[in-house]
Amino acid sequence: MFQQIVLWLTWVGDNIDHLPEGIFSSLGQCTKLDLGSNKISVIKKGAFNGLNNLKELYLSFNQISVIENGIFTQLISLQKLDLQFNQVSTIHNDTFNRLIGLQELSLSSNEISVIAKSAFTILTGL
Repeated sequence: MFQQIVLWLTWVGDNIDHLPEGIFSSLGQCTKLDLGSNKISVIKKGAFNGLNNLKELYLSFNQISVIENGIFTQLISLQKLDLQFNQVSTIHNDTFNRLIGLQELSLSSNEISVIAKSAFTILTGL
């Protein structure tokens, strides 16, 4: 019997407006997830649970305004995070906590007005 493994998932332009907890929990082998050009405004804590092998996450061209602490905690293998063209206004100290392997972070074209003093301290690979 064959088991299907999803390595890349592209879910672009489908008017997705939120990501509930555990939505990707069965995609443990996925390395690239593209959710760009949707209407995502809410990402529930635990939405990315199970994506331990994810290396690239694209969330550009959405409506994300708040990034809750701990949203990216499970993404221990993440190397690239694209949050361009959203409505993010604040970067907290723990926003990118545990993303020690992150090599590329794109935050351009947001509404960032507050960046916590230690927001990027853990991101030594940038």
